[in-house]
Amino acid sequence: MSYGPDDSLRDLLRIWEATASGDDQTSLDFFLLAILRCEGPKGIAALIRSFDQSSLGKIEITETETEVAIGLTRSGLDPLVVTAFADGDDAWVDVRTGSHAAPAAVGDPRHAAFYSIWERLQESEAGGAESRSVEENAVYLMALLESQVMNGGIGQYLTNTEGLHLPETFECLEKIGATTMHALLTTAVQLASGLDSYVDAWDEKSESYSRLDAEFLESGEDLARLTADAFLR
Repeated sequence: MSYGPDDSLRDLLRIWEATASGDDQTSLDFFLLAILRCEGPKGIAALIRSFDQSSLGKIEITETETEVAIGLTRSGLDPLVVTAFADGDDAWVDVRTGSHAAPAAVGDPRHAAFYSIWERLQESEAGGAESRSVEENAVYLMALLESQVMNGGIGQYLTNTEGLHLPETFECLEKIGATTMHALLTTAVQLASGLDSYVDAWDEKSESYSRLDAEFLESGEDLARLTADAFLR
């Protein structure tokens, strides 16, 4: 069954009213990611503007070529904040409520620094970690993790990388203070225990991996910002 704009509005309102399930949140996040990759941040803004405005209350939208921050306020409810970023192959969305959910500053220089290094590393002919500085390697590990997870989930990350970067990735997550992703990735690896490969684990325990993905998306943990704060100051 297809998922479209009407479904996204329904789930957006459910999240705002605290009645959404984990599946509702995940479905919305991946729908928004699909729009983001096709149309960029302006596509997310256009979607919100297309909805019946009476159900969304006051809308404030700030956008650049790479980021959009949307704040929705309605009497009797905490604010709802939708943020999205897209630059090349890197894209993420975040939808949540509460005063803690203030959007990342559009044009945040920490994001700009992080993703500019990632873009340069992708374009470089250089190979392994030995050719990268400590700062570049941190960006490489966290951007690789983030891009894979936001594209298809933690299961995709483990499948596509075959777990080759796990020791240094865990070390980097500890250094930048990404406690949520560290815990979720640990659980994801444990799910593969006793199986022949991460492909088998992702196939046989897809619901468990989906729950981990939803928990990461709900946490709003910003790997780019944390990496920049720890390594790019």
